[in-house]
Amino acid sequence: MTDFLSGVGSALRPLAKELVKGGMYLFDSLSEVASEAGEQFKDLVAEAKADLAKQNGKPSAKEPDEDHESTS
Repeated sequence: MTDFLSGVGSALRPLAKELVKGGMYLFDSLSEVASEAGEQFKDLVAEAKADLAKQNGKPSAKEPDEDHESTS
C-alpha cells in the first residue's frame, strides 16, 4: 500500500508543480494589472481635483497661477 501511495505521489508531483507555477504566473499578472489600474486611478483623482479647483477659482498644485504670470 505504501508503494502504491508513493507511486501516485510521484506521478502527481509534476502536475502539482505545474499548478503552482500557473498560480504564480496568474498572481504576477494580476499584480501587474492591479498596479496599473491603481496608477490610472491616482491620475484620475488628480485630474478631478484639478478640475474642482479650477471650478472654485483656485489654481491646482500642478498649474501655475495665471494671474501672477500675466502681471509680470
